[in-house]
Amino acid sequence: MANGRGTFIDSKGSTYEGDWMDDHQHGMGAETWEQGKISFQGEYNQGKKNGRGRYEWADGSFYEGDFVDSVFQGQGKCASWYSYERFESFCDPDSSL
Repeated sequence: MANGRGTFIDSKGSTYEGDWMDDHQHGMGAETWEQGKISFQGEYNQGKKNGRGRYEWADGSFYEGDFVDSVFQGQGKCASWYSYERFESFCDPDSSL
């Protein structure tokens, strides 16, 4: 059973480096998918993203804020690309557009 700090790499090259408790991601950690093109860095609780974190896509767009059960929650900071220009703003994934 994994406890403490460690690294996991799956057969597709996805990685998790951080804290473990009872074989679950728990505490601070960093996860990457698609050979590091997509990433999450932040807090985990029992294998789910819970607390503060930053999720970044391959194009550099990101959401930085709160997560509950691995879902964006509440107001956070977002950035995206439009016509080769980067836009940053506060966003609320819970609100309707």
